[in-house]
Amino acid sequence: MEREDTPALTRHIDSQESIEAIVAEAIADIENTHPAKIEPIYESIDIGAVDALLRSADAQVLVEFEHDDLVVNIIGRSRVEVFN
Repeated sequence: MEREDTPALTRHIDSQESIEAIVAEAIADIENTHPAKIEPIYESIDIGAVDALLRSADAQVLVEFEHDDLVVNIIGRSRVEVFN
């Protein structure tokens, strides 16, 4: 999937926040719905494995995946970007 250069939405991650919750909220905001109404994140990626990777990485890690025809970037434990 080709994506725009500028994210449609960016969310900064607080160190105490769940990556899965932030991603779900960001996708729901783009789709103008409630996070409980989107397809489960685990349908697209093993978010637990992503969280473990981000917590253990010594360097900044970028994880990119597609969900509901959107491209989602998780940049370290600092931010989530969603592209149309």
